[in-house]
Amino acid sequence: MPVKTIFFDLDHTLWDYDTNARETLFEIYDDFRLDRGFSSAEEFFQTYLVHNEKLWHLYNHGKIGRDDIRERRFYQVISDVGLDDKKMAEQMSDQFMEVCPHKTAVMPGTYEIMEHLKPVYQMGIITNGFSDTQAIKMAKTGLDKYFEIMVTSESAKARKPSAEIFNTALTEARAQAAHVVMIGDNRATDIGGALTLGWKTIWYTKEEEEAPENCWKVKHLEEIAQVMEEL
Repeated sequence: MPVKTIFFDLDHTLWDYDTNARETLFEIYDDFRLDRGFSSAEEFFQTYLVHNEKLWHLYNHGKIGRDDIRERRFYQVISDVGLDDKKMAEQMSDQFMEVCPHKTAVMPGTYEIMEHLKPVYQMGIITNGFSDTQAIKMAKTGLDKYFEIMVTSESAKARKPSAEIFNTALTEARAQAAHVVMIGDNRATDIGGALTLGWKTIWYTKEEEEAPENCWKVKHLEEIAQVMEEL
C-alpha cells in the first residue's frame, strides 16, 4: 500500500546532536575552566558522550526519568576526573540545556530531503527527547515548517520502542500503519519499535549490519527519495 505519512526521529537523524553538543560543551569547558581535570575539551566531550549514552539507554528503557539525566550526567563526567562539585555540575547542566537546543547544525541533506518530501507526504516527528527542548530545536533550525505533528515521549507518556508512542503518532496523524514509514538512526528504538507494529522503516545508518525485514537502509538522507519511490 502506498505511503502517505512519514515519521522521522529528530536527534542524530535530522538535528545533528554531536556537532551541536560538541560546540556547546567546548564553550562549557572554557567557561568552567575544566582544564583543571581534563587534558582537552575533546576528552571532556568524549567523556560526556559515554555517560550521556548510558543514561539515555536507561531512560529509553524506563529505568530513570528526565530529571535523572539532567541531574546526573555532568556530575558523573566531572567525577571521572576527581572534580567532586555538585553545584558546578548543576550549573553546567543548566547552561547546556539553555544553549544547546538553540544550535542549528543539521545532518547533511536535511533541508534538501525535506523540500522533496513535504509536498507529497504528511510529515511527523517521533522523539524520545523532551518536549520543550525539541520544540526549540525545531524552531531554531526552521524544521518546524515541514512537520504537522510532533510526538515526544513526554506528550505520549511512553518512549520508543514501546507501542504506545507509535500508536499515539498514528492517532494524531489519523493514519494507518500500512500507509506509514518511520525513519531513524537507532535500530532498537526507531526501527525495532516501528517494525513491531507493522510499519515500513528506513534505517539511516553507516553501519554495515544487514537491515531487518521490511526495513530499507540509507547512508545519506538524500537516498530516502529513491527508497520512497520503491515503497
